[in-house]
Amino acid sequence: MTHTDQADSDTDRAAWPRVLRWEWVLLVGVLIAIIITRFPTLDQRLLEAHSFRQTQTAFQTLEFHRVGIDLLRPIVPVLGSPWSIPFEFPLFQALASIPMSWGIGADAANRLVGLGFFILTAGALWTLMRLTTDRLVAAIALIVFSFSPFAILWSRASLIEYMATAAALGWVISAIRWRQTSNWRWAAVAGFLGAIAATVKVTTAIPWIAPILLFSLPSEKSIRLGAKQWFQTRLRPAFLTILAVPALASLSWTLHSDAVKRASDTTAWLTSGALRSWNVGTIEQRLSGDNLNVILDRIDTLIIGRGWLIIAVIAVVAIGRHRGFWIGMLLVPLLAIGGFFNLYLAHDYYLAAITPALAALLAIGIRTTAVWMRISKRWVVPTLGAITILWVAATLGFAQNYWNPAYTEFGPPEASREIADLTDADEYSMVRATTRFSWSPHIFYYADRRGMMLREPPLTVSLMASRADLDRYRLLWTDDPQGPSVEYASVRQWFAPVSRNGLILGASAEELGSVEIMASVTEGQPTNAIVRPLTLSGTSITCDGTDALEIPAGSDSAWLTISTDGTARAETREGLIAIPSATKTIVWHPPSDGGTRQSERLICFGDGELSIDSAFETRIDN
Repeated sequence: MTHTDQADSDTDRAAWPRVLRWEWVLLVGVLIAIIITRFPTLDQRLLEAHSFRQTQTAFQTLEFHRVGIDLLRPIVPVLGSPWSIPFEFPLFQALASIPMSWGIGADAANRLVGLGFFILTAGALWTLMRLTTDRLVAAIALIVFSFSPFAILWSRASLIEYMATAAALGWVISAIRWRQTSNWRWAAVAGFLGAIAATVKVTTAIPWIAPILLFSLPSEKSIRLGAKQWFQTRLRPAFLTILAVPALASLSWTLHSDAVKRASDTTAWLTSGALRSWNVGTIEQRLSGDNLNVILDRIDTLIIGRGWLIIAVIAVVAIGRHRGFWIGMLLVPLLAIGGFFNLYLAHDYYLAAITPALAALLAIGIRTTAVWMRISKRWVVPTLGAITILWVAATLGFAQNYWNPAYTEFGPPEASREIADLTDADEYSMVRATTRFSWSPHIFYYADRRGMMLREPPLTVSLMASRADLDRYRLLWTDDPQGPSVEYASVRQWFAPVSRNGLILGASAEELGSVEIMASVTEGQPTNAIVRPLTLSGTSITCDGTDALEIPAGSDSAWLTISTDGTARAETREGLIAIPSATKTIVWHPPSDGGTRQSERLICFGDGELSIDSAFETRIDN
């Protein structure tokens, strides 16, 4: 069965396939439609989906803009000094920092560059289809790729994904052109683009080796070659270079980035070896029908329906021309998902790596359906156009809840606003986010601050206390205000609960500034001349969250020295974060405007009891 007109698809020749006028109209029309539907969303915050990954990318861009581009040590300042966390080769981030020098904000700059590489990927997919099949398949693949629900959401995201896919498709195209022409320049271009794909995102590059390996010229009839002859056609030095250069580039970058991350206690857990089991997943995961359905449902509803996928598989098996290449395209999603199962299970945006292949498969499936239906040549284009438009409309309608966040504005996170309000630009914060990713950069990114995400393991209170730059940590913020995260405040001698989630930190009471409540891990007594005993409602409370100790109102400061057993964390005022179990001293001041100190209820959470060793009322200069 033939899916191409011989005059349009004889890819043995060295010349590019001839592009007709209507194809140029289509390309320009698709480009305009992409810009119209995506451009209005470029300035929204990076919070609509996977803010963790989007802000991780944008933070590197922001730091490149501020301190200069250092491709070998990109900065993501969320795990403490020395701040460098190299993941993929940060070429995307370096390019995204250029629009920032024109006055464009970091969010918009990253979205703009991401959209640019999405458009390049779309163009590369069309080019690849024109080299290997007919113009109708190329047109359908272009439209399907550009307007799927998945593309609407992720084409304008702050992600490196489409830079990797654009380079990977360019790698495949250049390798095919080398096969067609034997021109070494194409082999050099292929090696270069493959190196970009493999260093920017190696998990994207690996599956695209399949169509490079399996592509054969029609004259070779590779599907009928024996194994020996098949390998001989691919053992030429130029062909091996096309594969070896990307492999060596990826290996070199991985070794370097691992060395940088291994040098810090707080980033060593992010090396490729430490994350291997997470990235690859387990056999048990792959054998779980529920897990497989999660991934298949995403492919089904966001990119290509299961029915069309079945038709595409049949079409690939039945195709006559370039069957090896199309088998390679079918292998792209199989190798990607099979090789990095947990990544595809955990992160839907990873599908970006295989959407060009899925769009091409859907296109060949739609084209094959027209052949099976024996539609006359006169009605082929209108029929295929109608099917494609109906597919786009139906999938966008069914998946509206998925792509609608692309057109929804999100406010800055509460944690970011509070960190920005309570700290200066040169001060650091500790953040424990238990309900989101335990080290998501979006909190510090939108606070425009640096700090430490308290991820356990590897970080512990004692390890945090030993950091050389500890004196620059001014705030602890946690979304678990009565939980063990508050223990990190004890790395500084003094702390003051200032909100439901935040504790201001300092080396002395004076460093805390004008606060009504403060506490310390040091035990002391007031030294003022006028010190009066303070009568309390009791001398101890059980740390069950209900037993309370009444602190009476007064005109002066109340000073308590306490002791606890177990993991007791005291709440010094209703609605404020608890203080660490290591606390020895608590002080309540009158308001800074000279008013009277209000009465308080001291409550304790955790195990054991809290005992009052001494209680005084005294006048303290705050």
